[in-house]
Amino acid sequence: VPHKEMPEAVQPATSVRAKLRRGSWVRVRGGLYKGDIGRVEIPSADQARAIVNLVPRLDMNAIKNNLKGKAAKSKFKMAAKSFSAEEIRSHCPNINKNSDRLTVDGKLEINWDGGRIMIGYGDSLDGKYYKEGYLLRPMSVRGLEVNVKPTYDELFSFNSAKVMSRRTTVDPDTGEEVPAEEVDVYTETLQDAAKLEDQEVAEGSISNRKACSKFARGDSVIVVKGELKNLVGTVQKIREQERIVIIKPVHEELTDLLEIDALELDKYVT
Repeated sequence: VPHKEMPEAVQPATSVRAKLRRGSWVRVRGGLYKGDIGRVEIPSADQARAIVNLVPRLDMNAIKNNLKGKAAKSKFKMAAKSFSAEEIRSHCPNINKNSDRLTVDGKLEINWDGGRIMIGYGDSLDGKYYKEGYLLRPMSVRGLEVNVKPTYDELFSFNSAKVMSRRTTVDPDTGEEVPAEEVDVYTETLQDAAKLEDQEVAEGSISNRKACSKFARGDSVIVVKGELKNLVGTVQKIREQERIVIIKPVHEELTDLLEIDALELDKYVT
């Protein structure tokens, strides 16, 4: 499914004061990753720190300069993209697989909460850890906006790093490994968007009016969860008190108007 055919970004919501937990979303306040979203891997027991998954911003020229003993500080903010040990080697051939600078598919351990813990298997470069395409970065909560709601585009970009780092994924029909594709990013992003909406409902932070407020008559929309997931239609009428959006499906077989819960819809841009 082409990215341009995905729904418009999910509307950001005001951060909610809640306990920092594994899998919750954060936004970096400053530095190289200022404004980037991240996902909590491990929060500290006192909630003062967290190990956060970020999409890396690596400067290959800086890495090369480091090899030559030159200053390695980046002058520009590099594009965020999935970490690849193979790409590092191709740009910096003098890095040896078994050197202290770059290790691949090794055990990742870190000092945390007064002890030494294992955070999985992955790669390390110059003392920084990478897993499933992400940078695993210990951070102070003071440097983060916590429990934020990323936009749909941000979720898509974030999930791209993980999915594309796999290179292969499992076909749900055959159980066989197949090349990872953009459709896998699309699927994971829809799931994350739905979870965020469910979380807001559980926390009582979405009123019926708010749920309907982003839609207007004539809008193109897509169903993001439920039995009609991925169905595209056009808004005909909105019943705020019931949180219902009536749509006309763009479908050969479904020709009747449908009543859809506003929380199961998102705007759709072609």
